[in-house]
Amino acid sequence: MATVEKDIRYGKAHPLQSLDVHRSPRDGAGWIIFIHGGAWRDPKITSDVGEPLLSRLLLDLSCNAASLNYRLSPYPNSESTSALPPNTARHPDHINDVLSALEYLHKKYTLSNYVIIGHSAGATLACQAVEAILAGRNLPLPKVIMGLEGIYDIGGLVKEYGDDYRGFVEGAFGQEEEWPPALDVKGYKGLVVLAQSDQDELLSWRQTEDMKERLQETLGTGGAVRVVKAKGKHDEMLKTQHLADLMVRYIRGV
Repeated sequence: MATVEKDIRYGKAHPLQSLDVHRSPRDGAGWIIFIHGGAWRDPKITSDVGEPLLSRLLLDLSCNAASLNYRLSPYPNSESTSALPPNTARHPDHINDVLSALEYLHKKYTLSNYVIIGHSAGATLACQAVEAILAGRNLPLPKVIMGLEGIYDIGGLVKEYGDDYRGFVEGAFGQEEEWPPALDVKGYKGLVVLAQSDQDELLSWRQTEDMKERLQETLGTGGAVRVVKAKGKHDEMLKTQHLADLMVRYIRGV
């Protein structure tokens, strides 16, 4: 049975620079890294949202797991009663925190064999992390990238949904000229799995379909992309056995 350690600090600037770890008793076990979503700002969405999924995965896979927190952007009119310091993060703070968390885990445990999973905005961060590693960040690449109901093109998101989504994008990234380009993990030679649900009330299939098209053009030799249909609404999907079963299939394959 895995042992769990919560709220491990990987940074000193803010209490949200923390992570939770599930340690397998098996020597040499691989890792699953989970990054939550929440539009880069929702204080109610933390590393805890990954627990239902990770618990299911760890029942079937003898591996370690980590669920990451990261600094958040301001959320006007938020009902959070958190005692944490104010959330003032802005890009690239979020991705810098994710990379710092990965460096912490690699230094302490050695991430020689791992899968990175991101949900919604967490999928953005997962792909940004891989792009940073491909660009020279001194970290090993994951064997698999799993994007769950992910955001892969900030500009395309706002074009599709307009002012309803522009607010949180500008809160996290600033004005439009500052937004990062669409993600494509160019040159990645591993497996990318993109999961989307028909019942998702916050994101259509457009982000997933467009990301698939880009990946088919940009993945390196040996790289592959798979699109799978999940079940449930945006936040409910993480709690489904259906998703865990899909993911086990791909994780066992590596």
